[in-house]
Amino acid sequence: MRSSGRPWLGVLGWALFIVGMTTFFINAEALTNGDAVECDGSPMRPGQWCEQRGGESLSYDEEKKNEARGELVG
Repeated sequence: MRSSGRPWLGVLGWALFIVGMTTFFINAEALTNGDAVECDGSPMRPGQWCEQRGGESLSYDEEKKNEARGELVG
């Protein structure tokens, strides 16, 4: 008969494991994607243009600057 005096420790361990795995899978795409530049979720290549709603178009370089600025702010 096993009687540990701290059942909350096991519950805490499992809760931390679940939170850790959830955090990993939420961020896995960002970890594997690296420095890719995206337009509406699709990867862009140098020389391409991204047309956004409202008629605004951004080049690959402009979009890369915007994403880099977002990483610094975020």
